[in-house]
Amino acid sequence: MIQYVYMDIKTVLVRAVQDLKSHEDSDELTGSRIDSPALDAEVLLAHALGKDTGYLLSHSADAAPEKSLANFLKYIERRKNHEPVAYITGKKAFYGRDFIVSPSVLIPRPETELIIDESLARAQGNTLFMDVGTGSGAIAVTLAAESKKNIIAIDISNKALRVAHENATLHNVAGKIELKQGNVLEPILNESLNNYDCAIIAANLPYLTSRQYSKTQQEVQLFEPREALDGGNDGLDHYWKLFRQLQNNRNIFPNELYIIFEIDPAQTELIEPMISKTLPNAVFEIKKDLSGKDRVVVVRG
Repeated sequence: MIQYVYMDIKTVLVRAVQDLKSHEDSDELTGSRIDSPALDAEVLLAHALGKDTGYLLSHSADAAPEKSLANFLKYIERRKNHEPVAYITGKKAFYGRDFIVSPSVLIPRPETELIIDESLARAQGNTLFMDVGTGSGAIAVTLAAESKKNIIAIDISNKALRVAHENATLHNVAGKIELKQGNVLEPILNESLNNYDCAIIAANLPYLTSRQYSKTQQEVQLFEPREALDGGNDGLDHYWKLFRQLQNNRNIFPNELYIIFEIDPAQTELIEPMISKTLPNAVFEIKKDLSGKDRVVVVRG
C-alpha cells in the first residue's frame, strides 16, 4: 500500500489513483478490475472531507486533515476489495437526489430513471403510483416528490423497507408513501383501488438471468443482494409472478392501468408472450435508454 503522509489534496488523489490502479493491474487477469479509479478516489476523498468533489479542485493545495486522511485510507482499502463506492459512502444519486443505500438494497442505476419519466408522463387525475420491489425506495420517493401524489411501495425484505423509510423521511415524503411488506402485489390484493382514475405500477424487479448473475463483477456478486438481481433462468420469474397476479386480480384496479418495468435488452422477444398470455387485451411499447438499448416496457392494461 502506498504511504500517505503530510500531503496536499492533489497529491493524495494522485497517490490514491496509483494505489487503485496498481491493484487493478494485479487483478486484470482475473477479470476483477476497478473500472474508474480516478473518479472513485475523488468521491471517496470528498466524502472523507465532508465536502463535494468540486472542493477538491478549488482546494487542491490544502493539506489533507489527518483524521480525514485516515478515514480516506480505510475507504481506499475497502474499494480495493471491490466494495462499491455507494456502500462505502452510504449514498447514491438518483434523479437529482441523494439516497441512503446499504448492502440490504440494490444500488440505484441511472437506467432506472427512465421508469420515472415514463410513469410521470402517464399520470392523470387522481393517480395512484405503486412501486413494486421498492428496495431503497428510490422510485417511490422520486415519484412522490415529483408528482405530489400518493404511493404504495412494496418489498419482500423488511430490511429494504427500513432503508426506504429512511429515504422517504430524508426527502420529506414519508406522509405520501405507504410501505407494505410482501411478495410483489400480495399486500394489496385484498384492497379495492377502483376509486382512483388511474393506477401506475412501476417495477424494477430482479431481471438478470442466473447465468448473467454468475458472470457479474465482484462489486455485484460480493456485495449487492442476490435476491434483488437474479430473476431465474430467463430473468423473468418475478415479472411472470407480477403479471399472473394482475391477470387474477385485474378487477381491483381502475380501468386506466399502466405497468412500467425495467428489463435487460436481451429479453425483448420474451416480453410479448408474457403480456399476451396474462393480459390479452393490453398493449405495450418498449422504450430505449440513453445508450439506445431496449430498457423499459410500458404496458397499458
